[in-house]
Amino acid sequence: MAKKLIAGLMLTMFLFAGISANAETAKDVTKAGSTVLTVSIDGIGAVKSTPAGIKCMKGNQGTCSYKFATGTHVTLTPAAYSGSQFKSWTGCIPKTTGISKRDGVACVLKMDAAKKVVAAFGILSPGAGVEGGACLAESKCNGALICKNSICSKCSADADCVSGKICSTNGACEVKPCPDGMVLIKGGTFQMGSDKYNNLNPIHDVTVSDLCMDENEFTNKKKDELKVAFPTLGAIDGGGKFIGWDDLVTTYTSSDFYSNDHPLVGVSWYVAKRICELQNKRLPTEAEWEYAARGGTQAEYGIKDGAAPTKDNACWSCENNACVKSTTCNVKSYPPPNAFGLYDMSGNVWEWVEDYYNAYPGAEESDYWKSISKDTYRVVRGGSWAVTYPNGLRADFRLNNDPGDRYIDLGFRCAVLPEDFKE
Repeated sequence: MAKKLIAGLMLTMFLFAGISANAETAKDVTKAGSTVLTVSIDGIGAVKSTPAGIKCMKGNQGTCSYKFATGTHVTLTPAAYSGSQFKSWTGCIPKTTGISKRDGVACVLKMDAAKKVVAAFGILSPGAGVEGGACLAESKCNGALICKNSICSKCSADADCVSGKICSTNGACEVKPCPDGMVLIKGGTFQMGSDKYNNLNPIHDVTVSDLCMDENEFTNKKKDELKVAFPTLGAIDGGGKFIGWDDLVTTYTSSDFYSNDHPLVGVSWYVAKRICELQNKRLPTEAEWEYAARGGTQAEYGIKDGAAPTKDNACWSCENNACVKSTTCNVKSYPPPNAFGLYDMSGNVWEWVEDYYNAYPGAEESDYWKSISKDTYRVVRGGSWAVTYPNGLRADFRLNNDPGDRYIDLGFRCAVLPEDFKE
């Protein structure tokens, strides 16, 4: 009796999705009206004889069952259809006990004369190793796929991936590009500076490479953890003086300055640089900092969507002291972050960067720049809790401090290139 054998590695235009390896009862998993353009077994077109390892059935012959290589059984019951509906049913099931030897077998399929799918029960596994194919927990799936619930799949969360890898936006487990607590800043070219103030001129193009940057400012809690690992800070100031952890102790008017999740303040540029080095990191350059604050665009502020600062989206004292602060804020207390996933790029504390405070390339010679000693001061960025003018929180705004300065609104965050990342 002639039959069409519906089995193989691929049945184009319909997918038997929706039946997991743990399912016990089948459902109609193929939409009526789907067109079967290709009928193949192991990549060969429609056949007239039964291939080895396959037995075919027609009509209402009860259930068909798969036994996965993991030992999980799936029972498919076409009980929802009866009588004349079964007259044109054709199905194929494997004789083998495991599907790994003949993946992609359709269990029960009903088509009309035009090869339109009327209804179907079954599991279509595209093949061992490929997406949707069966796998053992210890077996390898092709490419960046993972073996999840006995099926080769894309990842959906970092927890799906092995240690040292993360789930990317395309569903692939990739080597983690950045240490924990840092975010990847995808490099690009942007226009640095602005015409708001003379020290921000001229606007000029800068290209930044991929970079890992701390998602928030360095905190008191991180300092305490680092102190355990490195009992000797070992920073050296500009005059050759040794600086230890005990030298950072300062008497502040508010205990909030010492809170675990508040930024560490009262640190000089030398100390900030040294703390980054102890973590195999460094201070970001001024260009890297501004690019990261802008979120990869020309955003004016380091706030989500480049929005102007308000009392609800940034830690600052607001214009005319309308929301005056008396201390720093918990990091991440003004979500959401900017487009790169960075918090407090506008407000909380000014942040040290690597660069000297010099004129930008191409800047006009002016009395202001003549008054600034070249290669002497260091740049600070981002504004702080004490700022009362919105422009101070702009992504392009820059101020200068002596590298030995230690103020209660001055902190830092660290950066590292992905290729220099060491766990």
